[in-house]
Amino acid sequence: MKSVLVIDDDPLIRKTLTSYLSKKGFEAVAAEDGEEGIQKYEEHIPDLVILDIRLPDVDGLEILGRIREKNPNASIIIMTAYDDMKTTIEAIKSGAFEYLVKPLEDRPLALEYLPFYHGVEAKQFQLLSDDSRGLL
Repeated sequence: MKSVLVIDDDPLIRKTLTSYLSKKGFEAVAAEDGEEGIQKYEEHIPDLVILDIRLPDVDGLEILGRIREKNPNASIIIMTAYDDMKTTIEAIKSGAFEYLVKPLEDRPLALEYLPFYHGVEAKQFQLLSDDSRGLL
């Protein structure tokens, strides 16, 4: 079973994403802040991390860097409510392979368009599709 770690301080987003992912057959784990996210990453070594860039304890870019130090091939999607080009560029340079702006109404969180990525077929990671428009 493929696994996803959702690191977001918003309880509604955590619950919505983990519930949706579980229904789609993923093992979904959630963390409410950066330190808990690192701990759960080390415990579960998920196939994918969905990471909020603004966390209450540690900046999301720092968490991204710490995860990449532990696993340079980690697949990480940055998700934020702030559409900031500088942060987007920083996240991509730091190793995120996608940067999504909340709400995800007009942009389904789907990896099917990505090429074969780190040994995992992208189609196996179709996280949110048309049936979930406006989910967040």
